[in-house]
Amino acid sequence: MVASQLVGAISWWLENRQPVSARQMADAFVRVTSYGYFQALGLGDLLT
Repeated sequence: MVASQLVGAISWWLENRQPVSARQMADAFVRVTSYGYFQALGLGDLLT
């Protein structure tokens, strides 16, 4: 599942002409895969 998410993120980044830096993409990917979507968006409190 993580490999699929990584390929999707890279595809989106390339197809959209790299709207953010590679570093920002890497940081966002790590946040999403480590903490989940809600936590990465700062909405973790909605889960409790």
